[in-house]
Amino acid sequence: MHSSPGSYPPGQGGGGYPPPPSPYASTPAPPPPYPPGVPGPGPGGHGGYGPPPRRPAKPPYSALRGTVAGLSLVLAVLLSIPALSAMWVRWEVVSSEGFTDNMVELIDEPAVRSEVARLMTDELIRQLPANLRGQVQPALFTAAVNAAIARPDFKPVWRDGVSTAHDVVMSTLLGRDSKNVKVDGDKVVVTLKTPMDTIVRELGAAGVPVSTAGLPTTIPIDLAQLPDTTEEQQGRDALRAVDDAGVWLPILAMALLVIGVAVAVNRFRALVMTGIGLALTSGLLLLMVSAVKGPVADELATRETLNRDGVEAVYTIFTDSLTTMSWSVFAAAIVAVAVGTIGLTVGARRR
Repeated sequence: MHSSPGSYPPGQGGGGYPPPPSPYASTPAPPPPYPPGVPGPGPGGHGGYGPPPRRPAKPPYSALRGTVAGLSLVLAVLLSIPALSAMWVRWEVVSSEGFTDNMVELIDEPAVRSEVARLMTDELIRQLPANLRGQVQPALFTAAVNAAIARPDFKPVWRDGVSTAHDVVMSTLLGRDSKNVKVDGDKVVVTLKTPMDTIVRELGAAGVPVSTAGLPTTIPIDLAQLPDTTEEQQGRDALRAVDDAGVWLPILAMALLVIGVAVAVNRFRALVMTGIGLALTSGLLLLMVSAVKGPVADELATRETLNRDGVEAVYTIFTDSLTTMSWSVFAAAIVAVAVGTIGLTVGARRR
């Protein structure tokens, strides 16, 4: 007598086979892609079955901010060269204090000092009385004048004369009232007080008895020539424009720089890009100042009374402040690049 299939014990079907699976049995879940306890790539360590990661939200008005920042920083970089140049002209050429300080420094340059001594010697000999003119050799006058110029008390005399001439030129070109009216036709004349005691003492030591009564008390030296009537208005307008630009261009450039960095979406990246731009423009200005020195000296040496060494000395002293400003901007640009690079690196590591 055979038993029915349902009467077999579990695991012992008819003929030793297990019972067939139920048609309603659920499909087993696939094994997890990562071992138990190991987090997967999804959020919360649930493998790839979690919700997709959220992208960081863009800052509000990012496109507009990027446009404004980009335009502001580009304009600030482009304005750096004209702003520095205009500020230099205002400080060193238009400003009476800056111009006079440079001219006082120039009197220590051998080429400039020798030219001033030559002009003073020629004027002294020209103004001597006829009975004394043949008794004094020009070489003795030159030595006496050189000794007078080398004394410390000559610099205040030179400063006063240069300041007078500069005031006349700038007042004429800018249409301002001048405190000095020492203009001979279209020429600006520096009237220097003759260092009488030193010259008389030097001549006496050389065996030439000359009294102070026989020497001129003032020496006029041609320093500049005013523009003629046809050029005066053009020169006045140009100088006024440069004088005003020396104030407003640096302010505008700094305002654009601050606005650009403040509005930028990524301020560190803006610092890097702006620093690179300012380093290029300031470096270009330094190269221009150095490259123009030779041609300017060659051109002016053929037209002015100063020789080439004297013209180079004038150029070097008057452009010294422009060179200093350019190097300062270059150094600030390198610092901006370094700060921006560090900020970008730290920000990338925190993400």
